[in-house]
Amino acid sequence: MTGATRKPRLFIGSSVESLEIAYAIQESLDHDAECTVWTQGVFRPTRQALDSLIQTLDTVDCAVFAFTPDDIAIIRGEQHRIVRDNIIFELGLFMGRLGAAGCFLVAPRSSPALHLPSDLLGLTVLTYNDQRSDKNNFAALGAACNAIRRELPAVARLRREASLDALPVETVQDKYLRLEALWNGDELKRDRAILRAGIPLSALEDEDGVATAALERVYSFLNAVADTLLKDPGLALRARPVFAQAVRSVWERVFAYFTPPSADSSEVWGSDLPPVAKLNLLWAQ
Repeated sequence: MTGATRKPRLFIGSSVESLEIAYAIQESLDHDAECTVWTQGVFRPTRQALDSLIQTLDTVDCAVFAFTPDDIAIIRGEQHRIVRDNIIFELGLFMGRLGAAGCFLVAPRSSPALHLPSDLLGLTVLTYNDQRSDKNNFAALGAACNAIRRELPAVARLRREASLDALPVETVQDKYLRLEALWNGDELKRDRAILRAGIPLSALEDEDGVATAALERVYSFLNAVADTLLKDPGLALRARPVFAQAVRSVWERVFAYFTPPSADSSEVWGSDLPPVAKLNLLWAQ
């Protein structure tokens, strides 16, 4: 099949818990698009997750994300069911590259109060009946997938008209602004506020696990950012004024937080330091 006549390439993102929904979407749209669920070769063992996602952005025409209430968060004193952080993060990456028209959201109809970040309010969310008595996800997703199917030709046409070869090369400033927007997103802002409020000295003292989860998410993000910056000196120079303090303080906290008092740090972290530690050393010079 030639590039001019091939089917649109469709990425399907979901949490582990909602993989059955992702696979049902893939099955429903198999005749209309080249569908790839995130578990099917997107994340390579030899690459950081962020690098794998960024590479995927260059190979797909559109994306579908299963928005399922897999987590609970306390927001302004109220408990909300929320979408897993990494799904919001991935949606932001894909919308930045494909535009809102190239990204589709699918959510269970039984969760009308599913809390979404304010930046996503106003987006159309396709729903499905997740409480069918026969548990037939394929049938439940039929209407949502039909709505996506109708949009695929237009999405594919837009991608052909604005082929990646014709796009300007992303500048250092473009890349920096994308990282800054992610860093200042609602989810990471909440986690950073938790860290600023003070956390226990070690994970063993964190009884409810809130501080540990927040530190892990911020560390995971900065580790992925550091891996990218280490490969792009120009971007690292641009990002340093904003990220240097965060890289230093989060690495110092993580190192102390997850290293038991009586343990040898080399046994915990190994001989090859994580990217965030390497970037901290580079910026300390």
